[in-house]
Amino acid sequence: MTRRQWRTTAAAAALTAAAALLCVWAEGEDPASVQARRRAIAMPDLRLPAAPPLAALSETLARPLFSPARRPLPAPSGAPADSASPASALVAVALGPGRSAAILKLASGGTAVLMQGERIEGWTLAAVSPHSVTLRSADRSAELTLPGHASWP
Repeated sequence: MTRRQWRTTAAAAALTAAAALLCVWAEGEDPASVQARRRAIAMPDLRLPAAPPLAALSETLARPLFSPARRPLPAPSGAPADSASPASALVAVALGPGRSAAILKLASGGTAVLMQGERIEGWTLAAVSPHSVTLRSADRSAELTLPGHASWP
């Protein structure tokens, strides 16, 4: 008999003995005691507590996640850098080795994601730096900066 066959036979014998012991043990008990033991092993209540309303989280939501100090940023000025510029504020920048992008809040209330060199309403995203972007039209230029960027490292 090989070692593998011996292990398989021993495992089968152990399982058979355990099953026989369980049958003998279960037959010796009355159903009431089995039911009492089942009630004693009750499942815990796994329901999650109710989430707080979003209004209660207003202070948490006001603190920027990626700002080292997690202090509320100053509100951006409502006026765009250039009255003709389609963007009123810079929301985020993404810098990459080959391409860079910016998320702009538009004066119309929407948002736009532009890759460097792309155009929107006659304006081109000319430059993207870690804290600002430059938009250029035929004869004008507008620079938008991230709010509170001076406090970042």
